[in-house]
Amino acid sequence: MVERGVSDPGPPFPGADLVYDLAACLRFFTRLPIPPLPDEPAPYGAPDFRTAPRMLPVAALLLALPAALVLVLAWEIRLGPFVAASLALAALALVTGAMHEDGLADVADGFGGGASRERCLEIMRDSRIGAFGGTALFLGLALRAATLATLLDRSGWLGAPALLFAASVSRSAALIPIAWLAPARPDGAGAAVGRPDRA
Repeated sequence: MVERGVSDPGPPFPGADLVYDLAACLRFFTRLPIPPLPDEPAPYGAPDFRTAPRMLPVAALLLALPAALVLVLAWEIRLGPFVAASLALAALALVTGAMHEDGLADVADGFGGGASRERCLEIMRDSRIGAFGGTALFLGLALRAATLATLLDRSGWLGAPALLFAASVSRSAALIPIAWLAPARPDGAGAAVGRPDRA
């Protein structure tokens, strides 16, 4: 029962929860300086992964937008498809702080060098990059650049929508293991942010 004179104000504006989740995703997945929003609860805390992932596809489109613009601009000034693709990937790495590249290297080192589950987790937590991680980074970036360059060469500026689409789909697909599998460590980042609601 609500006391007289005290009422639940509700969200400060329609769709506030969605906007808060979008801001949380952008803060978590990018280096963009997203300011606190009006009445936003814990703007600089870890995102609540029970609800925040519903806005991840939109956040992924926004974080890939600078890279898509760089791709189109570099293509339009005739820098060549591979140079344009490489500059777009550099822009994407700058926006995200190379978060996904770091994760790829950690996974490659862990699975490549670990003989047991415990050793894999220990290697993945190590900030140094080994031979497996370096190879995975090189191959991952080379394949992405070659794919974008091929798209540019064959379809022109349509490589930009493909980049946006890939950013959204890949980050959304990354939620599947988080939703369906238990965290690898009880004290890791996966356990701290919670599991998405499957709905």
